[in-house]
Amino acid sequence: MRGGRPHAPIRPIGYRPPRRGGWSSFSPRRKFRLIRTGVIALTLVVLISVTLSRCGSDDPATKSGSTTTTAKPKATTTSAVPLNLTATVLNNKLPSSHYQAQATTVGGKVLVLGGLSKSKSSTNVIWSFDPATGSTTQTGSLTSTLNSAAATAFGNTVFVVGGATPKGSVDTIQSYGVGDKAAAAVGKLPGPRTDAVAVTDPKTSAVYLVGGWDGTNPTNDVLMSTDGVTFTPIVALAEPVRFASAAILDGVLWVFGGEWNDIASGSIQRIDLAKRESKVVAQMPETVSRAMGFVIDDSIFLAGGRVAAGRSNQIRRFDTETFTFTQAGALTSNLSDAAVAVVGRTAYVLGGLAPLATNQIQQLSPTP
Repeated sequence: MRGGRPHAPIRPIGYRPPRRGGWSSFSPRRKFRLIRTGVIALTLVVLISVTLSRCGSDDPATKSGSTTTTAKPKATTTSAVPLNLTATVLNNKLPSSHYQAQATTVGGKVLVLGGLSKSKSSTNVIWSFDPATGSTTQTGSLTSTLNSAAATAFGNTVFVVGGATPKGSVDTIQSYGVGDKAAAAVGKLPGPRTDAVAVTDPKTSAVYLVGGWDGTNPTNDVLMSTDGVTFTPIVALAEPVRFASAAILDGVLWVFGGEWNDIASGSIQRIDLAKRESKVVAQMPETVSRAMGFVIDDSIFLAGGRVAAGRSNQIRRFDTETFTFTQAGALTSNLSDAAVAVVGRTAYVLGGLAPLATNQIQQLSPTP
């Protein structure tokens, strides 16, 4: 350089010098524009996300984003369709006309124990009815002729409790094992008792003996047993009854109708088995005694029985909340004093008075 300004360095065509200073080198106006643009873009992103979350997928179980969650189902209230029953007379019959016998289920078969013949004589028969074939055969015999006893089963052993012989009410407890030729006496009740009913709690397997009389006085004590041999009083009925019907559902023992001093009852007695409290909670539309009570699918039914006008063919379903009965079917004839047992979802009504002694077997099945 001689005596003047230095020459600028020679640069290639298209060369741009590197920027220096970054954000700090931007002018205030340019910074403002960049910030404004960023805010607008962020706002648009938020708005689009909200819109998609509200108007996107119709599936409530799917949300936008990478996380999938299951929506909580709405609470719905459903009620089971009330169960009705259809009665059919089976082609096969009992070996002879029979009434005031007891029946219980063992191994899918129904054992019919004792009872009165069409000549009103006590019998000692033990019959086995097979629902699969419809046949009934005599498999054994009781220790004596007996009618109006109560019966229950523990495993493959049946216990026949009390009852009446030609000499009067007895306190004998008999046991019969499936396959045996004869029953055997295994114990005694606290006192003689006949015209009582035995009902088993399906949740505890305990059996309860309800109602009856000793030949003179009512036997109001409800007896409980867990082995079929030893019976202990737990509570007294609110009203004395013979020939009542009974059923257990959800820890409550229900006793329907019956009779005492030749006066029929329409009382519904409720026994809280946990609290051991008994009281009359309602009256039936009419008095009913000698009816057949049973449970299918957690519904209590009362079939037939003696009413003011004679015998009934009604099958009634009981509502444990309202204490009311609803017509749920009809037997094929007016009937009382029959034996009844349940196998699966089917009840079998065996023999009875219609009004004469009958050897028919009626099958009560859920109506399709």
